[in-house]
Amino acid sequence: LRRPPRSTLFPSTTPFRSLTFVYDYQPITVDVAPGPDTTIGGAYEQYERGWRDAALAELGYAAGRDGYRSYVQDIKSTYQADWAYVAFFPKYPLNHFAYAIWEKVVMHYDNDGWGTDNIHRVFAHESCHIFGAADEYGACTCGSTSGYLQAPNNNCINCFPPGTQEQCLMNRNVLTMCEHSRQQIGWNPSLFPPDP
Repeated sequence: LRRPPRSTLFPSTTPFRSLTFVYDYQPITVDVAPGPDTTIGGAYEQYERGWRDAALAELGYAAGRDGYRSYVQDIKSTYQADWAYVAFFPKYPLNHFAYAIWEKVVMHYDNDGWGTDNIHRVFAHESCHIFGAADEYGACTCGSTSGYLQAPNNNCINCFPPGTQEQCLMNRNVLTMCEHSRQQIGWNPSLFPPDP
């Protein structure tokens, strides 16, 4: 793993225990044709493959998921982390401005209608998807389960009369989380016995 130009540690406190987050910031410049490349299958891949694989090559990794999974494993090993994922913030066109899949977040730098001033809110939302939180807007299903703990999505917009849903990171990108989202990402009080 090439030493990142910038890295930092910062603590975050949940109601149940302290966590430490480490991030590597790798500014990469690539020069490829913008998507979509219609010779590639999959709408997301048509927009993503060119710049993503060029960035991975710049970092010394293979193309595709194998490459960014190797990068994630190197980050975990280097920082002795329990979990890691990669986030790309391109200025190239995307199939959708922000999405998370497997161990990868992709967000367009302009951040659609949210703008760059709110990129941290959308990034937090997409990061929670990595850890198992479900969307609470659109076609979500009331009571469906998500995350490692298979917690119910009981703050889905479709569980409530209009205007009565609890505001949450997973429905409005506010910087608070409802109990259901917390449980989906593993913040369940039953898992954290009180200190002696």
